[in-house]
Amino acid sequence: MHEQNQDLAVQALHCAEKFQLLQPISRVRVLLRMWRYPAFAQWTSWTVISAHQGLLLRRLILTPHPIEDTPPILTGSEAILPLSTWKTIEKGLTALQILLRLDDVMGRDGITYGLEYAKFSGSTRLTWWQSPPDEWVGVADWWQKTLAAFETHLPVHVPPNVR
Repeated sequence: MHEQNQDLAVQALHCAEKFQLLQPISRVRVLLRMWRYPAFAQWTSWTVISAHQGLLLRRLILTPHPIEDTPPILTGSEAILPLSTWKTIEKGLTALQILLRLDDVMGRDGITYGLEYAKFSGSTRLTWWQSPPDEWVGVADWWQKTLAAFETHLPVHVPPNVR
């Protein structure tokens, strides 16, 4: 993916509350954002948004275009997230304890994972490449369980027909 297109794509994935192809929402507050960026596949973000409609879950998927220097295709879907599901997710997240240690590894292949959790008083952002540090295994387990919970509420993704 061209670097400029990649920058725009990441910006879009991190602004699900503003994604224009889905229902407009007002008075929003992002509570949680998670993402997965594989080196050679679709990039996906999941965002929990508190809005006047209630809790919304938005998934954005960025599909690289097979033609070089052509902008990627961004699709989105959303669902109401039951408050009970959110409370369970948040309880699991806030119970995590991590040691702030990062592995000093670098690579081009693999998958970048991340999460950002926000409250009025502050926010926390964690990212890791491929496998988290040993001390973050609980975070990675929570991330996978949360992803599974999110996907049960969202419609099945149908990839765009790109030629």
